Amino acid sequence: DFIGADSLGHLSIDGLIKAVALPKDIFCMACFTGDYPIPVQLEMDKLALETMPADQQGRFGVKQR
Repeated sequence: DFIGADSLGHLSIDGLIKAVALPKDIFCMACFTGDYPIPVQLEMDKLALETMPADQQGRFGVKQR
């Protein structure tokens, strides 16, 4: 009811690649598969700057050395 649809469909990863008609190896699919090309370090996660105390943050929330 929220989106006013009678049904909901989705594309598989392979279906998505086929739909764009481009080689699979030019895309990073990590957002869809969870397989990241490099390890995500804990201190580099998306919440790293949000948990840093304000007095340790510099301009734009980036820690100054």
